[in-house]
Amino acid sequence: MTTYHIGMYIRLSQSDDDLLSNDKKSESESISHQRDLIRNYIMFHKDLKQCSVEEFYDDGYSGASFVRPGFEKLLEKIRKGEINLVIVKDFSRFGRDYIELGDYLERIFPYLGVRFISINDGYDSSEYEGTTAGLDVALKNVVYDYYSRELSEKVKTAKRDKMKRGEHTGRAPFGMMNDPDKKGHLLVDPIAGKVVRRIFNLAISGDIVSDIAKKLNADGEMTPAVYYRTQGPNKHMYKKTTKHISWTNANVRTILQNETYYGANVAHKREITKRGTSQSAGIDKADQIIVENVHEAIVTKEEFTEAQKAVRKIRGKKNPSEQSPLFQGILRCATCKRVLQGYPRVKRKYYKCSNSLVEPGGNCSDGKIYEDSLIEQVRAAAQHLFGLTDLMEQVLAEQHLQRKTKEKDLADKANACRKTLTQLENQKLLNVEKWMSGVMGKDIYLKKREVLDGKIAEARSELQQMELQIRLEESAADHGINGTVKSIRRFEEESMVSREMLETFFEAIYVTDPEHIELKWKFSDAFQEFLLEVEKRADSAQEQTAQEKNA
Repeated sequence: MTTYHIGMYIRLSQSDDDLLSNDKKSESESISHQRDLIRNYIMFHKDLKQCSVEEFYDDGYSGASFVRPGFEKLLEKIRKGEINLVIVKDFSRFGRDYIELGDYLERIFPYLGVRFISINDGYDSSEYEGTTAGLDVALKNVVYDYYSRELSEKVKTAKRDKMKRGEHTGRAPFGMMNDPDKKGHLLVDPIAGKVVRRIFNLAISGDIVSDIAKKLNADGEMTPAVYYRTQGPNKHMYKKTTKHISWTNANVRTILQNETYYGANVAHKREITKRGTSQSAGIDKADQIIVENVHEAIVTKEEFTEAQKAVRKIRGKKNPSEQSPLFQGILRCATCKRVLQGYPRVKRKYYKCSNSLVEPGGNCSDGKIYEDSLIEQVRAAAQHLFGLTDLMEQVLAEQHLQRKTKEKDLADKANACRKTLTQLENQKLLNVEKWMSGVMGKDIYLKKREVLDGKIAEARSELQQMELQIRLEESAADHGINGTVKSIRRFEEESMVSREMLETFFEAIYVTDPEHIELKWKFSDAFQEFLLEVEKRADSAQEQTAQEKNA
């Protein structure tokens, strides 16, 4: 009997009603419902109740795309052989792209030896061994895909209508609260609203955003994060928020530029660019939906306009022709994770944590991180990579040769299988001719046809497995490693650390203090595994060279 290692897959889309209708739940009821349904199914099946179970879920991801973090973790476990049974509530939870879903059900999972169960659809792949799932599954997948597209348009249209009516969707901004008696309507929060009013008063009186942040911190005014964690309506959602939070130029500026505070509702600020993904693009101000005088205001429109001077003052200090600091946006404080502020107009350029400026004596380092020192540290790290490029290309060439040899072996086997299949089909056709001409009796023909049909089905199944294995080998061949090596080789010839190099190599650089930094490389897991193998080879080669010298 097969020992199963079960992967429960659960998914909730952003368009599911439960996710939108109940703001008080940290985890949607639909997620809980799917989990309970699958666990009950496992408990009531003797062959499953003693099996190990691991849960994978995606909350807020569309089924139209298979690019989801929880789904990708599940596939990784399957590839490693750690999961051999996947259970879902229904096909739509797994995915609504019927073509790709069918490929998983009929090709990929059978090849990997994975059993698949869809509870509400009454589907268990163990009941379809040697055959496909049938027309009913295909039709359900088509319906799910159509439903996904139709639902997306309906949700988009409904949201757009609410926006045009001036109804607020989503969480209320700091200083405002959702009206409990009227959905989509905002009221002034009696506690946080006072903080917002003070920020506007300071701006109107002439303070710039940095001065406002310092005054708020000095007086201990609660930040939005502190308010949501301690007094907000959904406190449990913010319990993991760090306690070391202070006002910064950024969050003061965000409040001063929010039209909600003078009674307007601004919507359609961003738009999804590709269905089934979270990719979005900003919308021009002229194309946004702005409806004024729809709810209670904290400031008048005239006061809002006057307060914008505080934002313009701070921006006016910057020379438009001046280039951004080299590490701007990449350098972050290791304590508060904020981007470090660059100071390029001094003799020796440096960076500082903006949090340390508005909250002196806090946990963030207030030391200056000099750009020339950073460049040296980054160059040293890059030089290590540059020193391995020859060996990287050598290992890639070896892997390419091994892969081509394996692909040729698979192709030869597939061709042999095709030849056998052709011979069997020709033999079947010949038997038909013999029967039709009276040379072969009907009973003998039927027996031979049954035998040949079995052999043909077996040969076709074997050919499908071969073709699938070839595609899997081709798709898993590179993982972008070759392109990464080419990027490293390209920058190897540069004598200076450039902005392009930083953006190519690093996701972020975290600074603890002027002497300690952590480089977070922008390399895929596949490349990092490849790099470890290359480094081991390099170390082994050095050890061998040292032993030969000593000998």
